[in-house]
This record gives sequence, structure tokens and C-alpha cells, in this order.
Amino acid sequence: RNPRATTSATKTQTTTPRENPHTIFVAPDGDDANPGTLENPIQSIQRGLIQAQPGDTVQVQPGRYRPEGYVRTVRNGTATNPITITGPPEAVCNNNEPFIINHSHVHLTGLTFDGLLEPNEPNDPGSYGWGLLEVNGALHGSIKNGEYGSDSVEEGEYLRDVVVKPHAVGNCTRDFIKINWSRNVEIGELRVIGPACIDYLKGETDGHNSEIIYLGNPPDREWPPDLTRNVHIHHINNSAGYPHTELVDCKTGTSNVTIEYCTDAGGSAEALTDDGTESALHIGGTDVTVRWNVLSG
Repeated sequence: RNPRATTSATKTQTTTPRENPHTIFVAPDGDDANPGTLENPIQSIQRGLIQAQPGDTVQVQPGRYRPEGYVRTVRNGTATNPITITGPPEAVCNNNEPFIINHSHVHLTGLTFDGLLEPNEPNDPGSYGWGLLEVNGALHGSIKNGEYGSDSVEEGEYLRDVVVKPHAVGNCTRDFIKINWSRNVEIGELRVIGPACIDYLKGETDGHNSEIIYLGNPPDREWPPDLTRNVHIHHINNSAGYPHTELVDCKTGTSNVTIEYCTDAGGSAEALTDDGTESALHIGGTDVTVRWNVLSG
């Protein structure tokens, strides 16, 4: 039995030879009934994730992708054969809901995540999506909605070996990248191309949930502790000074976090309408190393 032919989509592909059988091509002018070759790509990133098996690459071609609803991973990769989602800067995810990585050994390298849905109405908060990227979002949602039913998260439910390295992120109503209940995560080499916190900049909402990177959860919520650890954050470039609250918010419970080679010229407190006092970094975790950053404004 071929362990790779586990869905009807992959079974169909066996009738169409691939130049590279481990690469699934996605293009805006593709068709999800296609085999996913370079010449006959599929159309949706979600279909690529449904088809992708450990060791496969979902290669997203230039264009703007606006799916209906969430885009989320479907299965784990392995330590030696991760599932990779990649694309050039011109491949733009333009979604109202965040891209959610719910599985281990998934590497996202490339793509631009832009939450501005209606460029002709940039002053309307309704023109923006509310988040860009989440790791372990399904578990976070289950706990947030009171559906989890346990006061602790088992070790096996923590995600492992997750890479979040898009080319660029920007423009959403709240925060950009949220990491929950994870181990061994790399976030970096990305450029900020627009503000977080549109709800507060252009709307009437009070609050300060508009971080560029958010690790863990506030300790005052009656949720299982989020003991996310071993996180490497590097080369976050907000030299343009787009507004936000913290560049990185490490909540209590997180540990072994390194933040290095980042540039932040954004005025965090100035982004808010409720006289917030946020700083460029909030360190609530333990064993956190901050080095070789340029933080200003």
C-alpha cells in the first residue's frame, strides 16, 4: 500500500506523472481539480495543504489569494520530512481570518501576509482582517471557548518544530503572529509592511491586543498554563515604524526565548486610543535572552 495515496486528490495525481512528485503547485488561475503540477496547478492553498504529505512542498505562485474562511494545516510532517509551504513575496495571502498551523513539523517560509482586504477604503476598520498567523490555533480556540475540559495541556498536544518565516506581514485589526502551546519554534526574517491595531487606530475600540509577535497567554485567565518554550525570534524588521503594541510579548509561563537582530522603530503606546503604556518588549517569561536589537521610538 502506498502510504502517500491517502486521499482521493492524491490518488488522482498517480495518473498524471509529476516532474517533482513532492511539490504541489498553487496558482490563482489554477483549478483544484488539476493534478498540482507546474503546468496544471491547483487554485487554493487549502487544497494544497489537504494533499500535502510529509516531505511535500506546497509551492505558492505569485498572485493574491483570498480564501473563504480559515486556511489551516491538515496533518503533521516528520522531523526528517517536514511539510513546507513557501512562495515568493509576490504570493500574497489576503484573508479575513489567520493562517493556522495546527500540526508539528510544518515550515512556512515565504509568502506575504497582508490583512488589508479593501485597499480603496483604508480608513474603514472593516477593510482589514483580524489576524495573520497562528500556531496551535485549534487548541487555543477550544480552550478559549471552554471546550477543552482539562486544567493542563498534555505534552503530546504541544506542537513541535514549527517555522514561521514569511517575507512580510502587515495590516490587521489586532495582532500579527500568535504562538500557543508549542516547542521549538523559529520566527523570523520578516518585514513589517503595515500597522497592527487597526481597531484602535481607525476604530473606536479600546484595548491593546496588537502585538507583532505574541507568545503564550495572560496568566489571569482561568486557562491551562501555556508553557511554550524554545522559541527563536530574529530579524523582525519594523524599521518603517508601523504602529503596534509590543514587538514581542512573552507571557508568564513561556521560557527559553531568544530575541535578536530585530529592528523596531514603531511607537507602541502611540498606537493606542486608551493611553496604554506598552513598551517594545514585554518579558513575562523566564530564561529570555534579548540581544543585538535596535529598539527606538
